[in-house]
Amino acid sequence: MQVPHTDVSERSILKAQSYCLALVAAMLSVILSIHSVSAQGSEAIAERPAIDVRIESAPDVSLAATLRLPASAGRHPVLIIQSGSGPSTRGGFISLENLLNDAGIATIEFDKRGVGQSTGIFTDTMQDMEADLAATIKWLRAHPEIDGSRIALLGYSQGAAAVPIVAERDGKIAAIVFLAGPVGERATMFLDGMRNQLVESGRDPELVDGVTAATRRWMEARSREAPIKEQANARAAVVTAFKKAGFPADDAEGATSVLDSPQLLSMYLTAPGTALEEINIPILAIFGARDEIVGAQAEPAATALGENPKALVIQVPGASHGFGYRHVDAPPRENPDGGPWLSLLPKEQIVSWLCDWLVEEPWANGSEDPEG
Repeated sequence: MQVPHTDVSERSILKAQSYCLALVAAMLSVILSIHSVSAQGSEAIAERPAIDVRIESAPDVSLAATLRLPASAGRHPVLIIQSGSGPSTRGGFISLENLLNDAGIATIEFDKRGVGQSTGIFTDTMQDMEADLAATIKWLRAHPEIDGSRIALLGYSQGAAAVPIVAERDGKIAAIVFLAGPVGERATMFLDGMRNQLVESGRDPELVDGVTAATRRWMEARSREAPIKEQANARAAVVTAFKKAGFPADDAEGATSVLDSPQLLSMYLTAPGTALEEINIPILAIFGARDEIVGAQAEPAATALGENPKALVIQVPGASHGFGYRHVDAPPRENPDGGPWLSLLPKEQIVSWLCDWLVEEPWANGSEDPEG
């Protein structure tokens, strides 16, 4: 069988199409706050003694987790660590965990479902992430060495978007650490990120508005499980809108296909900013001043948390999305020469803050008794 010949002009077209699809993928990564395990990495730091455990989250979903307990006896407060988007496994926050263990706070981190040693299917939807966090909370409350009234959540990037939602539903979470997460309302956060990235790529703003409006109609139809024909028509309208915005036909279909996933729909529906406004528990929100993924989020976080006297918002100068250093002249959405993962994260301040709310009597800091 003869392989069809591809001439220079055809290769150029294919290259352009590939670039266009890559652009859309990058756009969606910004919307999703994607920071996969390959970028997130694992810290090469000596670990404290750890206990490998399994947590049953759903039928055929068993989470492989590592619980690290302080050396002291008794029932300990605990911090659950939820990583960002992508197929992440345990090991990204070892230096912080060591400091917390030394301060008397237990930590637990797990491989995402369907990743590493965890079973199940990896979808990376917000619903799965929230369900796995809820299962971990339930498991910890039954553990004899954990104080179930002193459970805190740390979420990074997409994980940060999940933790206030889980805390709001649970009603008994003691504190939240919100790292480099997106802050926004249902649909608005997703569509604003999509619009900004398309406009930054040189697309006409009015035509981009057509893309986001069509995307909103399609996502809403999917979210309410509209009839199949209605969803199909709404999807076709998105393809048409991409074409009007200057995308070749194949790229318009490709961009729409990227949007057509359970993970993207779950992020469209998520509303971390709304959850942050609703919960009145201690919240420490930390952002990199030069975050190349979610952008400037400290101000909207401060607005969302403005009525919460137990909230603290910190912006780390020069820090990237992964809390390494990012040069001021780095290209948009990139950090080509970034410093080590978490090197600028104020770990000692996080530990001190958590000690104030978890190790000391919580009501000594002006909050209500969690058991009362």
